[in-house]
Amino acid sequence: MWLPFALCYRELLAFRRQARQFITLRLIDPLVYFFGISIGFGHLIATQGGVDYKTFIFPGFMAIGCLYLGVIQGAHIAFWRMELLKMWQAMLATPMRLRDIMMGEMLTVGAKTILVVMLLSLVGVLLGIHFSWVGLLLSLPVFVLGSFAHMAIAYNISARAHSMDDFDIVWLLLITPQITLCGAMFSTDHFPDWLSLLIQIFPITHVIEVARPLLLQTAELLPVLGHVSVLVLQTGIFFALAHYQFKKRLFA
Repeated sequence: MWLPFALCYRELLAFRRQARQFITLRLIDPLVYFFGISIGFGHLIATQGGVDYKTFIFPGFMAIGCLYLGVIQGAHIAFWRMELLKMWQAMLATPMRLRDIMMGEMLTVGAKTILVVMLLSLVGVLLGIHFSWVGLLLSLPVFVLGSFAHMAIAYNISARAHSMDDFDIVWLLLITPQITLCGAMFSTDHFPDWLSLLIQIFPITHVIEVARPLLLQTAELLPVLGHVSVLVLQTGIFFALAHYQFKKRLFA
């Protein structure tokens, strides 16, 4: 069981060389969305979900940061390392097994998720957004789990991809719908029943439904446990499917 942690440690050592660029990119993208939407819609929408609009959307942009981390690492970077650099094949020549590599990559993303969420929380303080620090600490595992779920789904795309062009579907089916439909920017309370049911398939819906109440101190135990259970189930199912697909591809 220590092998995934060994790979994670190796990845974090390598990460030090690109940490500045990583932090800059992971902060700029959600913040551009945040400023554009909060300033633009903030004049039109005074409150949302019982709080001012800026406070309402802030947890959503933390969740969007996790979305990007999980999908990009599980899709583009995993494919690049497996197909172009042959790093996975080289690691499989050691005592590491395929699931050790997949889990090690996910642990690395989990560590990066914590970094991004904490940095965004500090930016939130500078912007005058009020949230619970206890709620933030309690929500960290949920953000990490959200990154895991997105990465497990993206792994399945990597396992079937033949070129980088195949990842265009990632933006169409995974990123755009989750940013626009799943409650990051506005409440989903007034959605029609069929759409409210449809967005339950996306991990970010469950991340937001847990993180926002925790940060705003309105969380209830049973809904939190329900959403966390869905995230765990999604991660486990898609990880198992991806492991099967990668195994067919690498050992065929």
